[in-house]
Amino acid sequence: MRSFFAGLGLALCSVATGAHAAAVIHAGLMDMHTHVTSEQSRSAPLERFTKSEGDVAAHAHGAEGIRRAVRAGVDSIEHGTFMDDQTMKLMREKGTWCLPTISAGRWVYEKAQDPTCFPAMVTPRALAVGPQIQQTFARAWKAGVPIMFGTDCGVCEHGCNAKEFAYMVEAGMPALEAIKSATIVPAR
Repeated sequence: MRSFFAGLGLALCSVATGAHAAAVIHAGLMDMHTHVTSEQSRSAPLERFTKSEGDVAAHAHGAEGIRRAVRAGVDSIEHGTFMDDQTMKLMREKGTWCLPTISAGRWVYEKAQDPTCFPAMVTPRALAVGPQIQQTFARAWKAGVPIMFGTDCGVCEHGCNAKEFAYMVEAGMPALEAIKSATIVPAR
């Protein structure tokens, strides 16, 4: 929890020097179905940051972590791997963007085929994320969750970001909507 507040403190200081966004972790890959901090402890710092006209993105995989982040007021969820119908409804109601990062999910899944690529505790999680993230994106798109393009290219190899468009279209998003999700949607 200390690192969460330290990160938001840094983000708040960064606003004074021109930062417009902060990223926080609510439910990470190592324990995808839990959440990092309590809902109460997140709300106040997020409120302070958003009052500074900053956008807050939460990296979250599990449904409960996503719901807590959305209720706390984040602007977007990166990944959203295991969101359920209740979570999608909440995101739709709050106007919280989903940045699905299908590329990252597929990349870790492909790398996890080699059992020596990741530590033993990471491999099963990487194998679970790959197939799930694209399926969840397809459901989120159909459910009307606001979608914005995102690749999490710090995970996968740089230069293959454009594959995300193909993955989004494979999952049912019309090609023009996929292009908009990376251009006019974030420009708003």
